[in-house]
Amino acid sequence: MSLAFCGTDNNSAAYNVDGGVLNNGCFLDALNVVPHVFLLFITFPILFIGWGSQSSKVHIHHSTWLHFPGHNLRWILTFVLLFVLVCEIAEGIVSDGYSLHLHLYMPAALAFMAGVTSIVYYHNIETSNFPKLLSALLIYWVLAFTMKTIKFAKYTEHGIGPRQLRYCITGLLVLLYGLLLAVEINVILGRRYMCFDDPTEVKPPEDLQDLGVRFLQPFVNLLSKSTYWWMNKFITSAHKRPIDLKVIGKLPIAMRALTNYIKLRKEFEDQKLSSIRPVIRPVVCFFTPGLLLGFSVQKLSEFFSCDEIGDEQEPRATLTSGYSNHNQNKYHAVSSNESLPSSSFLSRCLQPLKVVNRKRPARDDWNNFSPRGDQEADGVSQGVDQDTCIKMCLCLLDSLCCCPPRTHTGKLTMIVGQVGCGKSSLLLAALGEMQRVSGTVTWNSPTPDRDAAGDGTVRKRGPVAYASQKPWLLNATIVENVTFEMPMIKSRYNAVIEACSLQPDIDILPQGDQTEVGERGIILSGGQKQRISVARALYQQTNVVFLDDPFSALDIHLSDHLMQDGILKMLREEKRTVVLVTHKLQYLPHADWIIAMKDGTIQTEGTLKDIQKSEPELFEQWKTLMHRQDQEFQTETVTETMTDLERKNLRRAMYSREAAKTEEDEEEESMESEDDDNLSQVMRQRATIPWRSCGAYLSSAGPLLLSLLLLSQLLKHSLMVAIDYWLARWTSYVISAKADGSPRNCSADCSFSHAWYLSVFSVLCCLGIVLCLATSVAVEWTGLAAAKELHHGLLNKIILAPMRLFETTPLGSILNRFSTDTNTIDQHIPTTLECLSRSTLLCVSAMAVISYVTPVFLIALLPLAVTCYFIQKYFRVASRDLQQLEDSTQLPLLSHFSETVEGLPTIRALRYEPRFRHRLLQFTDANNIASLFLTAANRWLEVRMEYIGACVVLVAAVASISSSLYNQLSPGLVGLGLTYALMVSNYMNWMVRNLADMEVQLGAVKRINGLLRTEAENYEGLLTVSQVPDGWPRHGEIKIQNLSVRYDASLKPVLKNVNVHVSPGQKVGICGRTGSGKSSFSLAFFRMVDMFEGRIVIDNIDISKLPLQTLRSRLSIILQDPILFSGTIRFNLDPEMKATDEMLWEALEIAQLKSVVKTLPGGLDAIVTEGGENFSQGQRQLFCLARAFVRKSSILIMDEATASIDMATESILQKVVMTAFADRTVVTIAHRVHTILNADLVIVMKRGTILEYDTPQALLDSEDSVFASFVRADK
Repeated sequence: MSLAFCGTDNNSAAYNVDGGVLNNGCFLDALNVVPHVFLLFITFPILFIGWGSQSSKVHIHHSTWLHFPGHNLRWILTFVLLFVLVCEIAEGIVSDGYSLHLHLYMPAALAFMAGVTSIVYYHNIETSNFPKLLSALLIYWVLAFTMKTIKFAKYTEHGIGPRQLRYCITGLLVLLYGLLLAVEINVILGRRYMCFDDPTEVKPPEDLQDLGVRFLQPFVNLLSKSTYWWMNKFITSAHKRPIDLKVIGKLPIAMRALTNYIKLRKEFEDQKLSSIRPVIRPVVCFFTPGLLLGFSVQKLSEFFSCDEIGDEQEPRATLTSGYSNHNQNKYHAVSSNESLPSSSFLSRCLQPLKVVNRKRPARDDWNNFSPRGDQEADGVSQGVDQDTCIKMCLCLLDSLCCCPPRTHTGKLTMIVGQVGCGKSSLLLAALGEMQRVSGTVTWNSPTPDRDAAGDGTVRKRGPVAYASQKPWLLNATIVENVTFEMPMIKSRYNAVIEACSLQPDIDILPQGDQTEVGERGIILSGGQKQRISVARALYQQTNVVFLDDPFSALDIHLSDHLMQDGILKMLREEKRTVVLVTHKLQYLPHADWIIAMKDGTIQTEGTLKDIQKSEPELFEQWKTLMHRQDQEFQTETVTETMTDLERKNLRRAMYSREAAKTEEDEEEESMESEDDDNLSQVMRQRATIPWRSCGAYLSSAGPLLLSLLLLSQLLKHSLMVAIDYWLARWTSYVISAKADGSPRNCSADCSFSHAWYLSVFSVLCCLGIVLCLATSVAVEWTGLAAAKELHHGLLNKIILAPMRLFETTPLGSILNRFSTDTNTIDQHIPTTLECLSRSTLLCVSAMAVISYVTPVFLIALLPLAVTCYFIQKYFRVASRDLQQLEDSTQLPLLSHFSETVEGLPTIRALRYEPRFRHRLLQFTDANNIASLFLTAANRWLEVRMEYIGACVVLVAAVASISSSLYNQLSPGLVGLGLTYALMVSNYMNWMVRNLADMEVQLGAVKRINGLLRTEAENYEGLLTVSQVPDGWPRHGEIKIQNLSVRYDASLKPVLKNVNVHVSPGQKVGICGRTGSGKSSFSLAFFRMVDMFEGRIVIDNIDISKLPLQTLRSRLSIILQDPILFSGTIRFNLDPEMKATDEMLWEALEIAQLKSVVKTLPGGLDAIVTEGGENFSQGQRQLFCLARAFVRKSSILIMDEATASIDMATESILQKVVMTAFADRTVVTIAHRVHTILNADLVIVMKRGTILEYDTPQALLDSEDSVFASFVRADK
């Protein structure tokens, strides 16, 4: 058959236009081919020759990439054009009949090709920023518009109206070509690339010039933006390399926190200025919705089970009610065109309504929302002389009234007074950190600044170096905490470190001053944190320095060193103004000006001589206290100060952690060497699901609950399918009854009872609600049982863990297992597991129903399943990495925010707000970019699942229609299959997303299981509890034979071949320098360390044979840091609740605490706050002593128990020990040598061995005795 364009063999006659052009339709169709052939002929050489192979690749980081005016509109119109052209092709094919009329659809096919080519051509022109090439498109749109207009006129002339599809399609094409022509003309006018002498040059976005910007959603074309096509390379690359901050890059400028902060700040300032005008209130609507949405969180009181029941069974209950009303109010039964669409509609609306309900903003009353603007510090004035730095006259919230203290420039001012008199408040008031009620604060600033209000020149203070009473540190290195954003000056840094005596502490750390101190300086003691805080104030090159009680956590020697070298030498030589709050009155003679405070007021001020004349009584009190503190300084031992103890603890912790870190590094190196040999194996492990952690979680719930969970889920979803199947059968019978000519009122027909089907449907829905409830209860019950099992196992493992675990594992890591990971297991995993099982079973049910209705669907199911597998495979890896990255970037953001809030006085004093704000915005950007990529990845998955779902619907629809035509498939089953096909994409989307979420959340189970594998201490002994005498140890005799001790098998011994014999009731004192093994000696009595050689025999029983709990419960110890627990005094004295009230009061009386406890509300039931903070340090030590007396142990060990208390409390404690424990064996590890002069035996240790062992008198009589040298140094 010859090719006939016009459907006839004589084409020349077909092109005859003697009767007029508009009368020959085939000729007009031939003319419509010309514009499309022109475009294809012009653009193909440009695409394949001009850009070559690069035309098929999207080079986003092109130096000329930009969008022309009307970019999105052009894409939308092109998509609509292509759709209309497809309709024209279909209309031409259907209208073709039996002969071959190519002119009916060939021009439309060429137009479709030209439309696709036009948008590809336009995209490449945008990437090259060469708008002159758009002239080809301009000619094409003109020609296409003209040809279609002629054809539309021909239809109009021949009377073809809107009722004809061909007429409507042609009219739409004329409209679309006209709009595209208008868009092209708009580009010409905007870019001026044709017929203009000065074309407009537009530079590409700055973000695209930065290769670090990889979030390209705002810059790609509309097609890529709507399908997230630009994410393809990112998603697939995650399978080869883990995603980190370097991979995701930076945010675009418009999305960065700094940009939005500037916009918000500008708008806020404009509104604040407008509020100055009368009767004008600031408008905050521009950010109110976001703020209100932040408060819209679901309350924990909403039960997840009830929520889930409503989500799943509301559609069924609605259908049941609707069908019942339909039966009563209508004269015919429910048909398939009513039942199945309504069921599908309700199921499709469920998820959007659920999301909208949970995102509903909080409906707070607008009148209650009254934001206030920034409050500028007012009351700042001029008029102070050059010798005065600060002058104040304040009244602050009834807590402080000062009138008027002065701080002199370049002088040392000391503020003294009793606790709570307002010394710290005075400093904060000068810094503007307290609410001012009245008065002024005047600073002598060298440069005047213009006030924002424009009411005159005022003097604002410059930066002030401020060391608060409670030390504040950054989670950074020591050098970063000291320099604090200042340039590193090595000589100044070394001088500050020396003045604060920090060098010995730095030498202990494995990385020196590059060691990170942890959150809130967790690895450091209180004194070490205080010295770093003071070092920061000394290092800052400010004219004014505020020091708030810097000696509070320091011993006498270190305080004197800081005073002499740091304050009197460094600060005075630099002529800096120093304001010092202190309780150390012995330093008053060094002050140039003294301010004495009492009850929030200035009692007196002046030099020391002035106060001696004006306030002689106050001066005498100071003189007495200064003499007492001087005596304390003279009697302080030089063998081991409080600072030495801090360094000893730090050395011990760093020694253990460094050893553990070395072991971990060796393991990591071995693993890395193996991984380098087989990198693909590591990537495969990242792509696999953590089945082991999942199995550990499910096994924790127990087989019974696990079986109940699986059974309830299967029954629930089976019943849901049965409900839909019954509905399909119901509608099929309705159609069958109508086809057989049955009465319209089916309920009156015996062969078909509408009430019967409605009753069964209602019963099935009720059973579904019950099974939904059972499933939700099973899920929550299983999650609760698994979480409880894991938490209790973790708690028991931590309680029974050896002490080395706490020395080698950061405390924050252990706390995270009990907080963050436990919260994930408690609240997130059960919900995710339920959603995963539900979406999986729904997806399987949908596929099964579709396959049952149309078995041919199984042929198409295989390629769809393979496609879905690869999509989820790549998505899960990327989603897991992005979720972990989002969590890891959120932690620094929250930590920095909390650090900034805690250190606001220090930050604002130094005027470092912009620096910390900038850092906060950087952390915000890092978290935002991870969150944006995670959201984009979810959208990427959703779009592709929708594609697969559309394919499923297409295949199911074609197969169902074919089966119904040839195999007489019932309409109800056809509707059932299509209903399930419409929901497949949603089920698959949530199945993959929940699977990725589950992988991330199972990491909590994996980390907890890591701690559960920790080897616990052996609490069982060779002797049972019944074999140990009840009163053991009765006498307190101790025999230590060839004892060698180490902290771990991989570490060196800390005690070597120790031999000691202590008779019953003897008092033994142990002394030695730092690191000599004294504390290890005390730990050996409780088997806290590894006794790998020798033994300790107490009352003829080897303690290594005793059950560990029995041993530790029969001995008592008082540590250097007293431990009190949150609860009552009764609980802290007798945790086992075995002692009577008389015994407790007796113990308190012996510890000289009876009068203190009696004054408290509740007496023995008075509340003890966390750590015993509502008691002083000395009182906490005395409570520990009372607790040891209640236990009535025959052996008491005091491990430097008096190291951190004052001399008066120490004498009380020693007196109590000598009287209350007169008949018991007491082992005292000495902090001050004079405390063991009355001991029966003295042991001097050195490097883990006993250097001297004799009575105190015998050792004192020996001239070469080390103990004697200690005593002489103490005098």
